[in-house]
Amino acid sequence: MDEEKDTAPAPPQGEGSQMFMLFMFMMTFFIILTPSLRFALGGAVGNVLDPAIGFEGQFPLITLLIAACMTGLINIVARHHFTDWIKMAKFQKINKKLGDEMKEARLSNDLPKIKMLQDARLELSREQMGSSMDQMKPMFYTMIVIIGIFTWLWLFIGNLPSPFFSVPWSAAVNFNEMGPVAHKAPLWLWCYILLSVPLGQVFQIIIKHNSFTKMLDEVQETEG
Repeated sequence: MDEEKDTAPAPPQGEGSQMFMLFMFMMTFFIILTPSLRFALGGAVGNVLDPAIGFEGQFPLITLLIAACMTGLINIVARHHFTDWIKMAKFQKINKKLGDEMKEARLSNDLPKIKMLQDARLELSREQMGSSMDQMKPMFYTMIVIIGIFTWLWLFIGNLPSPFFSVPWSAAVNFNEMGPVAHKAPLWLWCYILLSVPLGQVFQIIIKHNSFTKMLDEVQETEG
């Protein structure tokens, strides 16, 4: 009995987190693709955002910009707070070292060392996956807020008094027209993406810089 216990395979790492993430993704798509839920959530969020950043539909591009800032900031702050950057750096350093040793072992045709390094890299991959899942799991709670803002934008753009806006290449473009890439998304969504992605990168650089600067100051104070 003892031998059976010792040789029994360990449960997969991060399995519970993977199931949780899958559930959250399914719930997200279910809300977005179900009109009644999408309208209900968007309407509830609109009670707050309409008077705050709606501007009575007069400045839709400014509304999109502010909404992109909000979702980008929420996402980046949550990601930064729940990510162990030091552990990630350690994983990258170990992975690089194993990769260098693997190259040397293959050049020398050291089969036992190759097998040992392959096992080590597999174990490291499992640890990385488990760590990533654990760090990402709390972030999915922020998705509820982001989905709420997104569904509100859906309703807000649909109810604009005039869906047209000016761009350098046209004096009147309809927010609800289908955009590029096989015409699968309306232009307002492309505007939102073009605004939110770079803003998210800027927020991430600023937050990481401030956080790491604070960490270095604390280390210097401790050593001093």
